[in-house]
Amino acid sequence: MPGGIHPPLRQLLTWPTPNYIDPPTQPKYVLIFACVMGPISIALVFARLWVRVRMQRNAGLDDWLVLASLVSIPTSSMGFLC
Repeated sequence: MPGGIHPPLRQLLTWPTPNYIDPPTQPKYVLIFACVMGPISIALVFARLWVRVRMQRNAGLDDWLVLASLVSIPTSSMGFLC
């Protein structure tokens, strides 16, 4: 069937009319979680790197890959909203 699966007309008539002017909103739990966990994860990564580089003097490839993965935290869509 081209265009995907379409619901029957009887089902479409039971749906409420869309409210585009004043739609109900959901709480922003994901945003709050990202704004709290983002800085905590950044602090933990830098603490790990400090221990591995300065104290143990044995930083491996995994440490530098974790540091490279930090680029995705502020550039994610949730990072800009904090």
